[in-house]
Amino acid sequence: MIAVPCVVKSITLSLTSENTTPVLSYILLYDGTTTLMEILNNGNPAYFESATTMLIPLAGLRIEDSFGIGVRAGSGTTVKAEGITVLYQ
Repeated sequence: MIAVPCVVKSITLSLTSENTTPVLSYILLYDGTTTLMEILNNGNPAYFESATTMLIPLAGLRIEDSFGIGVRAGSGTTVKAEGITVLYQ
Protein backbone atom coordinates (compact mmCIF):
# COMPACT_ATOMS: atom_id res chain seq x y z
CA MET A 1 0.00 0.00 0.00
CA ILE A 2 1.27 3.45 -0.93
CA ALA A 3 0.76 6.19 1.65
CA VAL A 4 -1.07 9.19 0.23
CA PRO A 5 -0.79 11.93 -0.74
CA CYS A 6 2.19 11.06 -2.91
CA VAL A 7 3.64 11.83 -6.34
CA VAL A 8 4.16 8.97 -8.82
CA LYS A 9 7.33 9.40 -10.90
CA SER A 10 7.39 6.17 -12.95
CA ILE A 11 5.64 2.83 -13.41
CA THR A 12 7.20 -0.38 -14.71
CA LEU A 13 5.06 -3.39 -15.69
CA SER A 14 4.67 -6.27 -18.11
CA LEU A 15 1.47 -7.13 -19.97
CA THR A 16 0.60 -10.75 -20.59
CA SER A 17 -2.17 -12.14 -22.76
CA GLU A 18 -3.51 -15.53 -23.78
CA ASN A 19 -4.18 -14.13 -27.25
CA THR A 20 -1.54 -14.80 -29.94
CA THR A 21 -2.70 -12.07 -32.32
CA PRO A 22 -2.07 -8.32 -31.83
CA VAL A 23 -4.40 -6.81 -29.25
CA LEU A 24 -5.15 -3.14 -28.65
CA SER A 25 -4.90 -2.57 -24.90
CA TYR A 26 -4.94 0.40 -22.53
CA ILE A 27 -3.17 0.86 -19.21
CA LEU A 28 -5.43 2.81 -16.84
CA LEU A 29 -4.22 4.88 -13.88
CA TYR A 30 -6.62 5.71 -11.05
CA ASP A 31 -6.76 7.98 -8.01
CA GLY A 32 -9.42 6.26 -5.95
CA THR A 33 -12.30 5.72 -8.40
CA THR A 34 -11.29 8.60 -10.69
CA THR A 35 -9.52 7.65 -13.93
CA LEU A 36 -6.52 9.94 -14.26
CA MET A 37 -5.03 8.64 -17.48
CA GLU A 38 -5.37 6.01 -20.21
CA ILE A 39 -2.09 4.99 -21.83
CA LEU A 40 -2.39 3.36 -25.25
CA ASN A 41 -0.31 0.29 -26.08
CA ASN A 42 -0.16 -0.82 -29.70
CA GLY A 43 -0.63 -4.47 -28.69
CA ASN A 44 2.39 -6.07 -30.35
CA PRO A 45 2.49 -9.60 -28.79
CA ALA A 46 6.30 -9.53 -28.43
CA TYR A 47 5.82 -6.42 -26.31
CA PHE A 48 3.56 -8.22 -23.85
CA GLU A 49 6.39 -10.26 -22.36
CA SER A 50 8.76 -7.30 -21.94
CA ALA A 51 8.80 -4.96 -18.97
CA THR A 52 7.90 -1.42 -19.98
CA THR A 53 8.68 1.72 -17.98
CA MET A 54 6.45 4.77 -18.22
CA LEU A 55 8.11 7.93 -16.94
CA ILE A 56 5.71 10.58 -15.63
CA PRO A 57 7.00 13.96 -16.89
CA LEU A 58 7.47 17.23 -15.04
CA ALA A 59 6.37 17.15 -11.40
CA GLY A 60 4.88 13.63 -11.62
CA LEU A 61 1.34 12.44 -11.03
CA ARG A 62 -0.10 13.57 -7.67
CA ILE A 63 -2.28 10.98 -5.93
CA GLU A 64 -4.67 12.23 -3.24
CA ASP A 65 -6.79 9.14 -2.40
CA SER A 66 -5.41 5.75 -3.50
CA PHE A 67 -3.36 4.72 -6.52
CA GLY A 68 -4.63 2.00 -8.83
CA ILE A 69 -3.53 0.44 -12.12
CA GLY A 70 -5.85 -1.39 -14.50
CA VAL A 71 -5.71 -2.88 -17.98
CA ARG A 72 -8.45 -2.82 -20.60
CA ALA A 73 -8.34 -4.73 -23.89
CA GLY A 74 -10.60 -5.56 -26.80
CA SER A 75 -13.58 -7.86 -26.25
CA GLY A 76 -12.82 -11.53 -25.82
CA THR A 77 -9.24 -10.86 -24.70
CA THR A 78 -7.76 -11.26 -21.23
CA VAL A 79 -4.76 -9.05 -20.54
CA LYS A 80 -2.99 -8.89 -17.17
CA ALA A 81 -0.43 -6.46 -15.76
CA GLU A 82 2.37 -8.24 -13.89
CA GLY A 83 5.65 -7.32 -12.21
CA ILE A 84 4.41 -3.85 -11.31
CA THR A 85 6.94 -1.42 -9.78
CA VAL A 86 5.95 2.12 -8.85
CA LEU A 87 8.53 4.82 -8.10
CA TYR A 88 6.97 7.56 -5.97
CA GLN A 89 7.80 10.12 -3.34
